[in-house]
Amino acid sequence: MSYVVLARRWRPRRFADLVGQQVVARTLKNAIADARRAHAYLLTGIRGVGKTTIARIMAMAVNCTRPQQGEPCGECSHCRAITDGSALDVVEMDAASHTGVDDIRDLIAAVRYPPTSMAAKVYIIDEAHMLSNSAFNALLKTLEEPPEHALFILATTEADRLPVTVRSRCQRFDLARLSVEEIRAHLRRVLEAEGVEEVEEGALTLLARAADGSLRDALSLTERVVALERRRIGRDVVIQALGLIGDDSARRLADPVLAGDAEQAVATLRTLVRQGGTARKLLEALTALFHRIACLQLSPVLIEEESDPEMVAWLRRQADCWSPMAVDTRYQIALHGLQSLDWIDEQTGVEMVLIRLARLNLLQPPEAPPPAAPPSAPPERREDGEGEGTHDTISPVAERGGGSAPSSSCAPAASPTDIAFPAEGGGWARSWAEAIAAYQQEQPAQAAVLEHVRCRRFDDQGVVLLLNELQERAIGITQRRRFQEWLGRTVEWRRDDGSGAEIETLSQTRKRQAAEEQTRLRRQAEEDPHIRRLMAELDCTLIDVLPPGAAPAEEQADPAPAEERSPSTR
Repeated sequence: MSYVVLARRWRPRRFADLVGQQVVARTLKNAIADARRAHAYLLTGIRGVGKTTIARIMAMAVNCTRPQQGEPCGECSHCRAITDGSALDVVEMDAASHTGVDDIRDLIAAVRYPPTSMAAKVYIIDEAHMLSNSAFNALLKTLEEPPEHALFILATTEADRLPVTVRSRCQRFDLARLSVEEIRAHLRRVLEAEGVEEVEEGALTLLARAADGSLRDALSLTERVVALERRRIGRDVVIQALGLIGDDSARRLADPVLAGDAEQAVATLRTLVRQGGTARKLLEALTALFHRIACLQLSPVLIEEESDPEMVAWLRRQADCWSPMAVDTRYQIALHGLQSLDWIDEQTGVEMVLIRLARLNLLQPPEAPPPAAPPSAPPERREDGEGEGTHDTISPVAERGGGSAPSSSCAPAASPTDIAFPAEGGGWARSWAEAIAAYQQEQPAQAAVLEHVRCRRFDDQGVVLLLNELQERAIGITQRRRFQEWLGRTVEWRRDDGSGAEIETLSQTRKRQAAEEQTRLRRQAEEDPHIRRLMAELDCTLIDVLPPGAAPAEEQADPAPAEERSPSTR
């Protein structure tokens, strides 16, 4: 006898054998047992979840000579004939290849004749959504009022494409997508029965995920793996047989991305591609990692299917390190990148997505700084950080030339809100204002932010700065490190809890001094006898007093040529 594939050999023959469709199976079995079956059913669901299988079990159940409370016996002549496809009274029609109205007319013409040897004539129309509109219209009357001996079962993956007039004439059952655990448990039973000596749980999880809810696909993929290795099936065997991206490769790519190291991320991608991966699959694996991190942040129950302890530990570190919003943003960027790969060169597009994700650390840094990487970890760098904490320190990032940079494996520890970096040299600035004025020449954008920060202490021993929530987000770890190295002093960054409200920022000091100078100038002008005499002679009012060299407000807003300006009354 020729070889029969696993998907056919393990096809259920009883309602009780169905996997993941217990509600549908119980409902149909009870309806048949109580003689309350409908004349037409619509079974819908993704590929490989049991639509055609359930239709055949129903055909056996209504025609079985020895039924057991709605279950077919599977042994009588009628059940065997339906199983091997030789039953004349059970007609299976593939609507994908019989789409026209003539095919339906032939079916309708045969419906009125009673069954030859069985109790009911069963018509199974697979891929029913492929029928033409005229074919559906021809079927309507018969579908609504068929002969008593007729049973119609329509199976489709796209029920919404059927006309509403057809759907309303059928009892509809939506078959569930199988969970990873359901597929994994079934594959374990199948492989034990097939004589496989040892199967890793991680291998079963990979197969179940690759099947994407389809039991038939899971069995087909399993057959490929068994053909490669029959005795012991591990994760490596499944990855090799199916060409999957393993968790190790996905983490290798995710680490530099989450560390903000765009250069290392692109280099890792190219290395993995040279080793046999594809850029698209690697990006899909990275996107799936973001999804799993987000699920863990909601509840550990959502990742119970994870069987690899190392992967679970990695996911927990990332979930503690990143805010839900940061994870969601990275998922959306990766997803958008996947959608755009059809329009550009695949590897170029993926590299740009990785660069964008890595640079996102400047806008959405981690909520906790990363610990030092283990010796085996690839060199990576953290670009930025934010969050809350009290008085922690962060290790300096190793330079390219030596040492290991911190990895992206964040632990729920220090927050860059309060970070004290070790000083590397003596300070030269005599005051906070002098330091910021000089730093304005080096980093004007960052200096503009620091002007709004409260400085509690500035001396040779160090600097203590108080930051509010917005300033914490604007000044990341990289900017803080750069400023300290430039200043040459220990800089301690603290959360402003309100105790420093009496401390003026440089911006507030400048505004106060400008207001005081304006008041002094106005009082001086009002007391000047020459100005008072001029105001009296011209019968005018003092509107404003400008410091020397300052332009009037309207001239600053709308500078016009000198010859076009009207004379000022000031």
